[in-house]
Amino acid sequence: TGVASRPAGREATRPPSPLPVAEAGGGGGWVSVGIAVAVGAFLVRASPAVIQAAWGVGLVATVIGIWQMRRDRPLFHRAGAVTVALGLLTLTVVSANSLDRSDLPGPLAALVPPAEDIATTGAEVTPVPSETAVQPGARNDVRMAFGNPAHTGEHPGPGFAGAPQLAWQVDLVGEVFASPVLVDGVIYAGTRAGFLIAIDAATGRERWRFDLGTYVLRSSPAVVDGTVFVAGGYDLYALDSASGEVRWRRALRLAGPSSPVVVDGVLYLASQEGDVYAVDAETGSTVWDEAVGDLLFSSPAVAGGLVYIGSDGGDLLAFDVGTGRVRWRFPSGTAIHGSPVVAGGSVYITNRGGVLFALDARSGTERWRFAAGGGATPAVVDGVVYVAATETGLAALDAETGLPRWVYATGGPVTSAPTVAGDLVYAGSGPTLYAVGLDGVAAWRFPTRATISASPIVAGGAVIVASQDGTLSSLRDASAPDD
Repeated sequence: TGVASRPAGREATRPPSPLPVAEAGGGGGWVSVGIAVAVGAFLVRASPAVIQAAWGVGLVATVIGIWQMRRDRPLFHRAGAVTVALGLLTLTVVSANSLDRSDLPGPLAALVPPAEDIATTGAEVTPVPSETAVQPGARNDVRMAFGNPAHTGEHPGPGFAGAPQLAWQVDLVGEVFASPVLVDGVIYAGTRAGFLIAIDAATGRERWRFDLGTYVLRSSPAVVDGTVFVAGGYDLYALDSASGEVRWRRALRLAGPSSPVVVDGVLYLASQEGDVYAVDAETGSTVWDEAVGDLLFSSPAVAGGLVYIGSDGGDLLAFDVGTGRVRWRFPSGTAIHGSPVVAGGSVYITNRGGVLFALDARSGTERWRFAAGGGATPAVVDGVVYVAATETGLAALDAETGLPRWVYATGGPVTSAPTVAGDLVYAGSGPTLYAVGLDGVAAWRFPTRATISASPIVAGGAVIVASQDGTLSSLRDASAPDD
């Protein structure tokens, strides 16, 4: 017939394949499920244990899918190795972000900045009783952002100059962008997940948490007379500091990173959409409400009968505390996202262009300017301005003249507003917290797990620092005797 015939008996003598052919498409589904499980856990900010478990499940599912693709060779060739490599790469990225860097092997662990004579522990709560544990009392309180209504950045202290030791460390399960506060031995911290959490300062154990819903907390709370004031979404809340129960709630325009200030029974706050509020702290009723006409990312500072705030349009404005009338306005030339600092008859502000201005607090007349390069809120204590300086680190300037006294090089930009307590200045630069003497000489540094954008708390012999990954750490002097 002209058609070649297969030799008789050939099929009978062919050995069976050790790998049965799988149904087409069986591997791709497993790979997709594996990637979805791991990435989903990472995006919802689950606890580290859940993330690691999801990563393991995702990896197993991906391996099963790859194996099925191998058995169904036409499918494997059609899908291509690129899809498989992409799945493995995604899982690797997720796991690298969710695991503790200290657990990484060999060369990866070497990428973590070395700590010089610095003790660290894991993320579990590890109380270390000591004489330097934060104790309740007004002298140890940091009631609002930047330390006080004038935002000078001065904390009660004491801190310590010796090598730091980790007293405890907890995971708040949500990034922390704004500075926590400390009142009567309790730390109050807000997270990106929309929770305000009360934490015992001596042990790190949670006392209560308040759910603001789906809104990100980007501002610090203020705690006065047993009430915690916090803004999130389109509401301002007054909570009982002991229980977290709501005392009152009022609507406001979108709350942004502006932190409240409470002075003489009146709360001052700005909405991101451009309103400056004065609110009765006892009832939540409006005292006055003024529209600026620009977006507001700055927090108000209050001193000498005036309320100061910077605008995204580049102006620094001074309002009368009683009426809300604008007393003066100073154009800085570009957006102001940092907060004003009032000290010694001057108000200090940095703009997004990296210029630090010193103005007369009563009139708004410029006294001097200095191109520091950083846009973070400065600290001003005892005639010295401490400010972020471009890529070089932390700079100290004479508050009267603006002339530099010293610059401490951190190797990168300062990412938090400085805190001053006693003879030391504390500031975050990337994932590292630095303690620098008032003479510009470093005392110590402590590596955290992520960038520090929140100012540290320094009170009662402890230094408390939050990093953006949600880790809250309490440090004490390693040489201090234990009880």
